[in-house]
Amino acid sequence: MNKTKGFLCVTISAFIFGFTPILSKLTFSGGSNAIMLVFLRNFMCLPILYIILKYKKVSLKITKIEGKKLLILSLFTTILTALLLYGSYSFISVGMATTVHYVYPILVALALVLFFKEKISKVKIFSLTISFVGVLLFFDGDISASFFGLFIAFASGISYGIALIYMDKSGLKDYYPFLVTFYSCIFASVVLFFITLITGKFTLSLTGTAWAYSFIVSVLTSVIAITFMQIGVRYIGPTTTAILCMFEPITSVILGILILNEPCTFKSILGCILILTAVLQLSVFKEKENCS
Repeated sequence: MNKTKGFLCVTISAFIFGFTPILSKLTFSGGSNAIMLVFLRNFMCLPILYIILKYKKVSLKITKIEGKKLLILSLFTTILTALLLYGSYSFISVGMATTVHYVYPILVALALVLFFKEKISKVKIFSLTISFVGVLLFFDGDISASFFGLFIAFASGISYGIALIYMDKSGLKDYYPFLVTFYSCIFASVVLFFITLITGKFTLSLTGTAWAYSFIVSVLTSVIAITFMQIGVRYIGPTTTAILCMFEPITSVILGILILNEPCTFKSILGCILILTAVLQLSVFKEKENCS
């Protein structure tokens, strides 16, 4: 049952992360920018998370050690990953940035084997391979890419991979998920507020529509997607979570076609099929494991 819950939570999380870039683009046209959006994404959800914790009667008290752990997690998940990935869009295409960013499932698997001596099943290796090939098919063929853009897109993948492993190994996966998200967003809001001021990106001159979309992005990503991703790591581990997160580019491709009228190519369709095949095989294998 817990395995199924983990699969479902990660799938929903990946769908949301794949959907919100479309809303993000709409906020940019309404006067926002990447850094301001990441700040608002973490700041606007705090009252909702606070109400949830109070309703569930969860204590907000944490120790200094717990605070340090949450700060480190926030640094990699809600600050570095988002800023690096969004920043790469200024130097290379979104398609190439996405392709480079999604090396993180392989990095997670390698890190667990090399540094934590964990074993990875043949099914996971096969699923990881064909899903990564599927993501490569989203590559748009832009050979004039900026090396710096490629570097920070790759760094965003490393950052997210570290976050998944750290959540698993630090013990934070066993904490109440909304409490982890609440403190991660507090730390991120403080850091990002100063970043917006230093970079001159802080602005309140957003249209009403942009404010509304920013709030929706905040609720979907920081309240639901990040929290569900934490639940996934708890129940199915960082490697399987990383593979299932590849639903994200599928969502972006499909919704880009349906909403933004982006072209539908044979490569993108084949990429979606390969990723879906990998995820289906992984879920079927887990189901057999649970029944045995």
